[in-house]
Amino acid sequence: MKRYQLIGRKKSIDKSRFQSIPIEYPPYHICSLPYEILLDIFALQDTQTLLKLSLVCKRFKTIIDKTYLYNKLTFKSSRIFKKFAHEHLLIDNHTSSQINFIKEIEFINPLIKENTKFEITIAGSYKIDAESSLNPTWNFDEYISCFSNLLNNSYGLKVLTISQIAPEFAFPIENSLIPSTSFSSIFNKKKIIKNNHRHIEKVELKTQSGWSIPFKLSHISLILSNFDAINELCLTSFIIDDFKLLSLSSTNKYSSNINKLTLNSCLYANTYKRKVPNKKLVSSFIFDNVQILELNNVLSGNDLSIIDFIKLNNKLSTLILDLSSSIFYSKEYSKHIFNYSKYNKFFKLLCSGHGGYSSLKNLVLRNFDLVECFDHSNAHKNDDNDQDVWENPTDNLETLLKYLGCIENVTIVLSKECSVRTVKTCVKCGFTMSTTNDLTVEGLDRVGWTKLLDPLLISNDSKCTVTILNYKLQSLFNRNPTTA
Repeated sequence: MKRYQLIGRKKSIDKSRFQSIPIEYPPYHICSLPYEILLDIFALQDTQTLLKLSLVCKRFKTIIDKTYLYNKLTFKSSRIFKKFAHEHLLIDNHTSSQINFIKEIEFINPLIKENTKFEITIAGSYKIDAESSLNPTWNFDEYISCFSNLLNNSYGLKVLTISQIAPEFAFPIENSLIPSTSFSSIFNKKKIIKNNHRHIEKVELKTQSGWSIPFKLSHISLILSNFDAINELCLTSFIIDDFKLLSLSSTNKYSSNINKLTLNSCLYANTYKRKVPNKKLVSSFIFDNVQILELNNVLSGNDLSIIDFIKLNNKLSTLILDLSSSIFYSKEYSKHIFNYSKYNKFFKLLCSGHGGYSSLKNLVLRNFDLVECFDHSNAHKNDDNDQDVWENPTDNLETLLKYLGCIENVTIVLSKECSVRTVKTCVKCGFTMSTTNDLTVEGLDRVGWTKLLDPLLISNDSKCTVTILNYKLQSLFNRNPTTA
């Protein structure tokens, strides 16, 4: 009994004696260097060296993990992602602290559902049977659970990219993702709770090379389950089928808040009017909040009809068009000439401000070779009265600029080729007093730009705000009538 009493009377351990004492390094020691200098030093090292340096001290480990090792992650295979999940996601009901350092994630060739046989249609006529690749060590449900947990716990995530998407890939539509029993030792079986008021800057989806896949809700359902808003959704080589998207509205359980939609080499299939001729086309809930639409590498004139589909939400305010797309040009005498006869009418309707285009306030034309399209002879035909009777007086750059002036804000981003071109001088245009010294685009002064953009500046009672940028997005000319 006395022995136990003596044990009970032992003094409590003074934990302060075991607390680590801050180490003070000499002024010229590497650990005392400023944060900016350490970043420059670490930037010169390879991955293996950075891993060794991260073991030096807590400061080094935090800087290296946050800036280099975990800032941007790329999972080239499901095997690599599984190894990452075992080491960082919900081990003993906790995630590693490095998860909060992640800002960008890319998944290449995401896993598809196991044991699925599917049919591939080639050119709409030939069908072949195929079977998805199997991975016996990585169940699809486990993969999706890891994916969702990573999104749910990556509070610093800004960019999510999923590339090389197979035609049969899809996220589950259900919100509750319950892991299989074989993975129960690592993952909680509780339903993943969505963190409120979360948004992600950019979500980018890219199909496998050579495929054009119809865009479906299942491609972003898991992302919508974890984030309240997507600032930009970027789709590459997808098919936007209005009928398939509208058929989801009746069974939709998701809320979609996408601010900007960027389409790269995407096709538009307007099948709704053909399949449901007696019903009016309405906006899809997926794009119901889109305010900015960007179209890059437009493949056909029909694909421009995606503008009419998106503007049905009555919220589309900004349109960005890539004018380097081949559809805007016709080939004449081995030269690509802007097809004014076809697309001047398109821009006239686009900038009219009437009907469904009343909400459109900003138009951005990217990769526009403005100088190459400008022709001094066209600018003076009205003055000289030498216009040929068989030529349409509206099929020129001057008419295009006039139509553009009817919208509130016009931004023209010059192509890289345009930046090195020279503007042919002309006494009548007033670029210079001499006809021998041509000017580069960078050398044009405000008077020169005013003369070049004269039809755009004088249209609509000069109420249009005009901005000209070079391919580096540096300002060359700006005219804001409200501040003039």
